[in-house]
Amino acid sequence: MTRTLAAGLLLCAAPLLCPMLAGGAARAQSDARPLYLKGRAGLSFPRAISRVEVDREGVVQVSAPSPRSLSISGIGRGEATVSVFGADGRLLGETRFRVMPRPSSANRDLAADPRLSGARAMLGDRGVTLSGEASGLRARADAGRLAEAAGEGPVANLAMVAGEQVVAVDVQFAAVSASTLKALGFNFAKLSGDMQGAIVSPGGGGDASFGSGGLSVDGTAPIQDAFKLFLSMPNRGIGAALSALSSNGLSQLLAQPTLLVRSGEQASFLAGGEIPVPVPQISGAGSSTLSIQYKEFGVRLSVTPYVLSKDNIVLKIAPEVSELDYNNGVQLQGYVVPGLRRRSAETTVELGSGQSFVIAGLTYSNSTVSRDKTPLLGDIPVLGAFFKRQQSQKERQELIIVATPRLVGPVDARAMPPLPGSATAAVDPSIGDMVLGTDGLDQRTAPFGVVRR
Repeated sequence: MTRTLAAGLLLCAAPLLCPMLAGGAARAQSDARPLYLKGRAGLSFPRAISRVEVDREGVVQVSAPSPRSLSISGIGRGEATVSVFGADGRLLGETRFRVMPRPSSANRDLAADPRLSGARAMLGDRGVTLSGEASGLRARADAGRLAEAAGEGPVANLAMVAGEQVVAVDVQFAAVSASTLKALGFNFAKLSGDMQGAIVSPGGGGDASFGSGGLSVDGTAPIQDAFKLFLSMPNRGIGAALSALSSNGLSQLLAQPTLLVRSGEQASFLAGGEIPVPVPQISGAGSSTLSIQYKEFGVRLSVTPYVLSKDNIVLKIAPEVSELDYNNGVQLQGYVVPGLRRRSAETTVELGSGQSFVIAGLTYSNSTVSRDKTPLLGDIPVLGAFFKRQQSQKERQELIIVATPRLVGPVDARAMPPLPGSATAAVDPSIGDMVLGTDGLDQRTAPFGVVRR
């Protein structure tokens, strides 16, 4: 019958109380006997056992199936020394046990996959613990599925992802805006003789009066920003003004940021500025005050990469281009607050290191046609053009984005390229070198920015 040595099981908490045990434990540090959790090991001795001492609680449990043998069970992770004494008080034996989790049956499948050869699955009190290294996030997820397929309990996936996990994202913005404007307006006046009259475009007429000298009209140009063609016949009192305008505009915005970010984290970039926006605040007394809040504008980029493996990078990117728009602004207590025109996108793609993808087709078009005319007279073919003012405006904008993620690593300090300006710091040309063009600045100018591979 198995009997437990409850009375003879002592805990030695200090080396001063058990000097012999302390010295034995120091000798047993290097040759600890492995024991799995919930596993058993047996110890046999030539004489009867009188007393058993364990130097650490919660690691092993000792029972005596016979007077000359012990059964050791692993109950917690760690190391513990078991010292056995005979009836005369002499030490019969001393064994140090290292209690560790039991390997899972999933280790065979993990070792068969080269991507998972560095991962290990161990059985514990609460299921399976997966540790070690995997070649990427996708390999780490596959290791977790293999451990779950073994059916040995819940899996705690603590495996680390090996390899380079820093991503350099090269992004190129190209925002192109094209606009066209056509305007035509005509003013005419006949202010002499028996018959007097005038045709003035809307908003272009000043004061008009009748006097002894006849009709007097103070008019302005039909279209203020257009080119003017004037015709005047003073002897006959005829004056005419023709305003015509045809303009084309093209603007281009380029930005090439490079962001360094760890896998799973977010990085952002902004090239632009902030505008102050007055915001009314109502106080408790009913009076209002103005406070200032700043609104960002320009080229903005937010990117979050997830490294699945060397050849698989999931990239979540959210680019945005905004600019000030005073045509859609508002006036607030004497302040002009401009509006913001935005072009933005948000997408998620999967590609390999060094591959690129393009976001295109983000097109914005706006067309405006306005016409002011004299009723009936403005509808006459050909001649009706002299009795109306017309303006046509078109605008087309397009945003193109190119993104290239790359896995990168640290650079040796001796391989660092010179900083911008360091090559020209020692250049001190004389007046003669400046006149002759031999100052050497063109040859010693270093390129700016990060060199892209």
